[in-house]
Amino acid sequence: MKDLLIIKKKINRLRQEINERIAEGDELSDEDILSLSEHLDMLINQWYKHVHLRGRVGH
Repeated sequence: MKDLLIIKKKINRLRQEINERIAEGDELSDEDILSLSEHLDMLINQWYKHVHLRGRVGH
């Protein structure tokens, strides 16, 4: 459960960073967008992995 909370906080921090950069009018290069997208994908995959493993343990 603690691992899921840590991942959720990381996802929220990344989302906040993206929103702040957009709100500040920062131009995001293709490399920036790709980097942020890859980071978000990694965190989401970690989230689903933990949820899936936790669900399997319960069965």
